[in-house]
Amino acid sequence: MRKSDYIKESRIAILFIGDLFYCPYLSNYTELLDNESIKYDVIYWNRSCQKQVEGSNYICFNKESKLRQNKIKKTLDFFQYRKWLINFLEKRKYDKLIILSSIMAFLLMPYIMRYKHKYIFDIRDYSYELFKLYYIIEKVIIDNSFATVISSKAFESFLPKNRYYYTHNLSVKRDEKLLKYRFSKKDSGRINVVWMGALRYFKHQVKIIEKLGNDERFNVYYHGEGAQSDIYFQYIRSHNYNNVFFTGRYDNEDKKELILKADILNNSYPTQYETAYALSNKFYDGAFYHIPQIVEGGTYKCTLTEKYYLGIAIEPDDPEFADKLYNYYTSIDVDKFNRGCYQWMEIVRNHTYETKNIMLKFIESNFD
Repeated sequence: MRKSDYIKESRIAILFIGDLFYCPYLSNYTELLDNESIKYDVIYWNRSCQKQVEGSNYICFNKESKLRQNKIKKTLDFFQYRKWLINFLEKRKYDKLIILSSIMAFLLMPYIMRYKHKYIFDIRDYSYELFKLYYIIEKVIIDNSFATVISSKAFESFLPKNRYYYTHNLSVKRDEKLLKYRFSKKDSGRINVVWMGALRYFKHQVKIIEKLGNDERFNVYYHGEGAQSDIYFQYIRSHNYNNVFFTGRYDNEDKKELILKADILNNSYPTQYETAYALSNKFYDGAFYHIPQIVEGGTYKCTLTEKYYLGIAIEPDDPEFADKLYNYYTSIDVDKFNRGCYQWMEIVRNHTYETKNIMLKFIESNFD
């Protein structure tokens, strides 16, 4: 069989451990595989048991498993998914794997060792690296991968020493439109402060709501839902804020429109181990669409924000939070801000193409 024939016939499984609306970076892989005419299946867990992804190569395990439930029930659900997934992989006999998230890889041990150096390992978040056993298993998975990609350079501070490639929560297709967007300040009307994504970290976000609620200078929007949605809704129903709005889950097709209506992105999280090293989707969205953002202090995200002038770090506990945010927005150096967005996105572009090249080598490799 010619090498080109092998590449076309080779079939790859992309594995994820949850609903695909929590996996926006999936397109980094599917776009590349589609462009190279490579056959692949996306195998995931439809935990919400809502709308399934259309397409014969999207296969899901349908079992509802709420994010907020007792640990025993949640653990049993995870192992049911594991059993189903391994049985499915055994039947299909894939040539290569792309494993999205360290928890997905941990759950599949030792099965994935059958694919030694035949899988890409993608790490998106800090998880349980402080636990010695988890760290050891993760090191084995990393050492035996064809390549390991991470979404933040700061992850190197807690992961085992290795050669990492950087990938980002951003579609490569956006490159062509990189020069389209520029920031210009709103001259009048309320400043729209917008949260995009899963509703989490209520204790942190409620401080922001309290600081901006009923302040005639701002509108506050939350687009999305999550494990704490009910807590947010109960809180809002019990308070009479006239400028705080929850719109619920949105389709990815609507994301761009919602973002472009924002004047400031709310990208503020509580400063803790799991957020200290990560770069959220909103961080990239803000830089790409040239929308300033609020971030928390003491994190890698804050370091980049200050270096490239992408937003402002303010703690929600600050009694002058609203005034500082308003003064920041109305006094932004527009040219400096836009230049910083371009500079950061150029770094992202370079990382993306380096990772794309290692992916192409992975696709082209004949492991037989």
